[in-house]
Amino acid sequence: MRKYSDKEKEIKRRSLLPIVLIIMVVVLAVVQMFILNSLATKGAKLTKTEKEVEKIAKENELFQAKVASSSSMTTIFARAKLLGLVNSPETRSLTSPLPVAQIDKVFN
Repeated sequence: MRKYSDKEKEIKRRSLLPIVLIIMVVVLAVVQMFILNSLATKGAKLTKTEKEVEKIAKENELFQAKVASSSSMTTIFARAKLLGLVNSPETRSLTSPLPVAQIDKVFN
């Protein structure tokens, strides 16, 4: 087996350096391309999600306004009238209590 001199080793090392650097640049460029592609995809998804959130927030506001309108006393009174309900000023109550078990008679 042939032994290389220090000068030959140095020349070999220097000739490998540009090749290693080129390979590193190519690998880093590919990694950067994948990262940029991933960020672009996530950005598009984020934009889509933000638009959906905005749309749902607007719908929520409309529903809240509709609920507030529907639960007003005027609306409830008009709806009750349409259903045939009437306002009765007369209140009726039971004159005698309903029969219920009396505890004092049970224990005596």
